[in-house]
Amino acid sequence: MTPSRVGVRFPLRDEDARRAIAYLEEALAFEDEAVRRYSRHIASISHPRVNALLEGVMRTEKRHMAELREKIKTLRRQLREEG
Repeated sequence: MTPSRVGVRFPLRDEDARRAIAYLEEALAFEDEAVRRYSRHIASISHPRVNALLEGVMRTEKRHMAELREKIKTLRRQLREEG
C-alpha cells in the first residue's frame, strides 16, 4: 500500500473507498468555500500586505483542492477497475 498526503492508503476495499470518497468530497467542499471566502476578503480589503497574505493562503487551499481531487479520482478509478 502507498501512503498518501491526505491520509488515505491505497488500495481500499469498496466500502472503505466509497466512504473515503464521501469524506474527501466533503473536505473539497470546505476548501472550495474557503477559497471563495478569501476571494471575497481580498476584494473588500485594500491593504496590499493583507491581500498578499490572503492570496498565499488561497493558493494553499487551491493546492489542497487539487490533492483532494486527485485522491477522489484515484479512488473512483479503483472502484471501476474492481467493480
